Amino acid sequence: CTFEFPSAARNGDDYYLRWVMRVNLNRDGVEEVDEVIGMSHLRLDTDGRIVFQQDYWDPSDVLYRRIPIAGWMMNKVKAGL
Repeated sequence: CTFEFPSAARNGDDYYLRWVMRVNLNRDGVEEVDEVIGMSHLRLDTDGRIVFQQDYWDPSDVLYRRIPIAGWMMNKVKAGL
């Protein structure tokens, strides 16, 4: 699993990091790299320590589509969009 952080923004003590996670789950011996795009919200205290952290990402990109029935349903929904 690797992360890339293409951009960041700051608003006071809040930081917003856009990230791309690349992960190879090596399912059934198949080398397949999945890419997930997300955003993390971090808040720092006056000492620079992280006191809040929340991630935002779409789990259907990599997790749900690996569950047989859920994956089929997610593909149908995305195809209709």
